Parts: sequence; C-alpha cells; structure tokens
Amino acid sequence: MNKKYIDFNWISRTCTLFFMLITNSLLFHACTDDFGEVSPGKSKFLNGSGVFIISEGNYGSGNGSLSFLNFDSLNIYNDIFYAANDRPLGDVPCSMTFIENEIWVVVNNSARIEVMKDSDLSSTDAITGFSSPRFLVKVSNEKAYVSDFYSSEIAILNLKSRQIQGFIPIGRSSEQMVMAGGKVFVAFWSNYGFDGLENNQLMVIDPQTNALTDSLLVGKEPNSMVLDAAGKLWVLCSGGFMAEEFPTLHRINPQSLE
Repeated sequence: MNKKYIDFNWISRTCTLFFMLITNSLLFHACTDDFGEVSPGKSKFLNGSGVFIISEGNYGSGNGSLSFLNFDSLNIYNDIFYAANDRPLGDVPCSMTFIENEIWVVVNNSARIEVMKDSDLSSTDAITGFSSPRFLVKVSNEKAYVSDFYSSEIAILNLKSRQIQGFIPIGRSSEQMVMAGGKVFVAFWSNYGFDGLENNQLMVIDPQTNALTDSLLVGKEPNSMVLDAAGKLWVLCSGGFMAEEFPTLHRINPQSLE
C-alpha cells in the first residue's frame, strides 16, 4: 500500500537554510551600510568600549584565544592574550568573570584558571588543581565557586590566596552558576559519567555553609541562567542532546524556589 508522509526533517533543514540565508543577508547589510565593515586590528589590545570574545579553539589543540571588538573603531583585536603574554591562552577557554581589576578565564581542557589584569591582559596567576572546570561565580569578597564537568564536586576557591580551599559534594557534574537571593544555583547540564541521573535539575547551595541544601526540577539540560531586573532567575533548558524533550524556559523565585 502506498502511503503519503511528510518529511519533517526535510522541512526543518529547508527552513533552517532559509533562515540562515536571510540572517546572513541582514548581517551583511548591517555591517556594510550603517556602521562600516568590522576589520582586524593591527595593534595589541586596545582599551575602550567593546566586548570580549572567547574562542574555544579545537579540543585538544591548545589553540583557544581571546579577542576584543572595539565599538568605537569597529576593529576586532584577535589573540590579545597571546600578544600580552607571548603564549597561548590554553585548551578550550569557556567562560570569563570580572573581579575588581582582574579578568578570570576558566580554561576547561587545560584544567586551570588564567588570571590577568583588565588594563593590559598581562597574566598575574594560573590556578590549577581542577578536573574539568567550566564556570566561576564570586560568592563573597574572599570566595568563589568553580563548577566542573567531570567531577561530582564544586571547588571552593580562595580569591586572596588563589588556592582551592575545599570542595562541595553534589553527586553530579556542574555547569553554569548564578548567585541570587543569598543562594547559589548550579545547573546540572550533562550527565556524562553520571548515567543513572536525570540531568534536569538545579542544585541549591548555601554559600554561608558551603552545603547543598535543595534542588529544583526543571527541563532537560539546563544550560543558561540569568537574573532579570526584578531579581528573578531565568533558566533555559535545551530539551536534551538528542531532542528527547521540548526546550523549556523557567522563571524561578530565588527566595521561595517557586
């Protein structure tokens, strides 16, 4: 019997291609007509209004880099960490945190945190002792937490001594973290190495006691979190690497955990 069917994969690919073509044409128009073309800068890191861009590079190649896009000149300055320190940033830099007058970059596959001056990007420290660090969140003037992809613990980092002073066991991997309402919310994004656990939770940590106090059920693979102007926590969940679920967006009250 002949059956008619709709190839949703073909529709999805076609729509994606159409969207990419439209988006590329708009970006090309925006970059050429209104503001001028973004071009590579020829000097070292230039201070000014702009945005830092982390490039993870190829996994295992140690070719991660840092760039700076200057909003005034529309010049982009590439490999600015290398220019300042005469060495590469490392293997898979994945997140950046500003603390006072320094920049802390977590370099995942190099298992270290690079600390540099925000004025000229000269390195001031390289902190090691991690398994597979991902994100850093400052929880007090002297303390920060570092999440980890492979480890079942979150590292407690002393910001003054630049040393790991302990670990918080959470029984699973950890990804992005946000401090809100006097609590630290930790995304359980990937269950790689933790196959018996569902990666659809936020772990709640009390930074006063460094203890896991609660957990929240969200969608599968919570990967991004941010606070809004009202102090509410927004959590974006992908639905899973194989699209096991629909993606979801959650708004959470950090005080009541609703």
